Amino acid sequence: MTQALHLPDPPILLSGFHLRPWATTDVPALVAAWRDPELARWMPEETLPFDEEQARAFIDEAATHLSTGKSIALAIADASTDQAVGSATLHVWGPRHWNIGYWIDADQRGHGLATEAVTKLSRWAFATNPSLARLSLYTLPGNEPSQKVAERAGFRQEGLLRQWAEVNGQPLDWVMFSLIREDL
Repeated sequence: MTQALHLPDPPILLSGFHLRPWATTDVPALVAAWRDPELARWMPEETLPFDEEQARAFIDEAATHLSTGKSIALAIADASTDQAVGSATLHVWGPRHWNIGYWIDADQRGHGLATEAVTKLSRWAFATNPSLARLSLYTLPGNEPSQKVAERAGFRQEGLLRQWAEVNGQPLDWVMFSLIREDL
């Protein structure tokens, strides 16, 4: 039986930031972040909210998935202002296999925030689900900053998944990383 995801309790705290559910007050932050050309070039086009309506749809979908236990999409928010500056998401793929994804605003990149968020959320996942055997993480070839985050968070590169998914209507290869319980 697949364990449903739920919000971390207590919430996951980061250095000067915390993970929390997305809220309607995050619409402007989502629109601004996902209009960043560097972020957009690594994201599947169907997941990119470029306007307020798409950002609201993303937030509503995140709430629906949380209520069903299929995934938790968490905003990485500044601890003092609660301003969203990134995202960390877990998806249930099966009883023993979950997937993790993340992104960070341009202003926060290069400071270790993504690595800290991925590391702590990964450890929380393993701690709360004894049957979880593996977390997967995917990046596009060439997305070296994201690949470095994965490696610093303890993930190991496993290989190249040829034409794994589409980005902007083009089938592309994806680099696969994993973290298993024994890696902790």
